[in-house]
Amino acid sequence: MRRGLVHDRFFSEFPEPQWIENQDGTRRELVVPGGFRRDFTSVGRHGPPSPGAIPRLVNRFEQVYGVMRSPESIVLAAAPAHHRLLWIHPFGDGNGRGARLMSDAMLGRTLRTHSLWSVSRGLAIRQTEYKGLIEACDQSRRGDLDGRGNLSESVLSQFSEFFLNTCLEQIQFMRKVMRLDELSSHIDRWVETASVYGQGAGQGGTPGSRLDPAAGPLLKAILNEGALSKSRCQLVVGNNVNAVEVIDQLKRDGVVNVHDEAVSFSLPAHRAERFLPGLFP
Repeated sequence: MRRGLVHDRFFSEFPEPQWIENQDGTRRELVVPGGFRRDFTSVGRHGPPSPGAIPRLVNRFEQVYGVMRSPESIVLAAAPAHHRLLWIHPFGDGNGRGARLMSDAMLGRTLRTHSLWSVSRGLAIRQTEYKGLIEACDQSRRGDLDGRGNLSESVLSQFSEFFLNTCLEQIQFMRKVMRLDELSSHIDRWVETASVYGQGAGQGGTPGSRLDPAAGPLLKAILNEGALSKSRCQLVVGNNVNAVEVIDQLKRDGVVNVHDEAVSFSLPAHRAERFLPGLFP
């Protein structure tokens, strides 16, 4: 989280300025996107650090959590980073939302979730347990065997386990709802129909534009790999098929994105019901 970047982006999108009142309701202040808290405050039983200490603590936060590179370290650090940001409570308002957005961004970028699942949804479902563990993580160290910092390491471990289990629950839920194991067969049926009768009323498609049958293996290869180069696409379809023409057909329908030489899978709204019927009642 670079200098309140998530908070800045979130609050900058509001159509109107956001205001916050102090605890006794005697003063009303404008929420400055990305701006640090200027007053002392309390959150339940937690008394966050003084406003003057926030820049130093955020610097330390960035030094610890902003330099991780391996996927494993980032995933394991997501829960501790989540709590530590909440403990600092750097903003006058939006700390909880900012922490959840940060966690979603860390996991999404690292695991390439493409927003198909979100830990924030799971934390909202298990809100009571989530808030209880966050509050428990604010507790001081319980003796010499409870870590080396000021806060309890054992409770942070409990929260981390809860956080990761919540991620797994959301992955399993979305896998069940989306029926991703059936996606390949849905693609085959769509390509078979579109190659005979045309792509239909898709994005740029017309009833007369028949899809090349090679689009099926190509689209599934792109989906499995996450992205393919155009030269790799040509290897998938073989020498007897022009891969560029097939890519153009898929691009016009909106089921692939093309950035320079990279071709990636896309799920447009007009194909969602066909490819992922489990999402629709």
